[in-house]
Amino acid sequence: MFRSTVFPFPSVEAAVEFLSAQSSLAIGAYPMMDLTPRQKEAVGVDTDPAFYMERLSHAIEFLLRKLTDGN
Repeated sequence: MFRSTVFPFPSVEAAVEFLSAQSSLAIGAYPMMDLTPRQKEAVGVDTDPAFYMERLSHAIEFLLRKLTDGN
């Protein structure tokens, strides 16, 4: 088993998969955290950046859990 100093990934491949997926999640979420006034009007829903940060955090936590312990 590959052990990082922070997370117990089962392999180097799982750690690389996590970093790649986490980066994609962050890149995808960033635009929703910095909408222009016109975009906010078009979306028509709550555009509070804290909401998207929380969703991103939950997604990363879920991904990390799946890759480290399979649960």
